[in-house]
Amino acid sequence: MIRQKGCISEKLLRARAGGEFISYSEWESEEDIERYMNSDAHKEIVRHSRGLKGAKAAVKLYDLVK
Repeated sequence: MIRQKGCISEKLLRARAGGEFISYSEWESEEDIERYMNSDAHKEIVRHSRGLKGAKAAVKLYDLVK
């Protein structure tokens, strides 16, 4: 993901219990996120996650609370 245009940073978070993972990323714009979500790179991640038991790839947008 970090190689995609507009991706500023990417981190992989793992829950201390339960085995949940979250990919956290920061982007320059929502247009960059949309471009990534329609890219072959994102489609490959979705395909890969389907092969993992109980895994689901979901994209959620959040706003920074100041």
